[in-house]
Amino acid sequence: MAAKKSHAALWPGLIALAVATVYLIALLAVERQALIIALLAAGIAAAVAAAWLRLLDPVSRSFADHEDALGGFAIVAAVAVGAYFH
Repeated sequence: MAAKKSHAALWPGLIALAVATVYLIALLAVERQALIIALLAAGIAAAVAAAWLRLLDPVSRSFADHEDALGGFAIVAAVAVGAYFH
């Protein structure tokens, strides 16, 4: 008998989407070149550390299991970015 596949929770994907949205707003809002470079370096370091610590595995499963819902939240995030800069 095959093991029953459990579904991933929605919240890891939502948290990742929220963090990415805030990071994008911060990156687009910064005007000084030194801060842009620092934010890019911090983003790269955070992504590498998250992958190394296996923190992205639940996020990946969440996006795979809840693709439609997180797609809708991605649209909301894009509107939020646009509203922030309007």
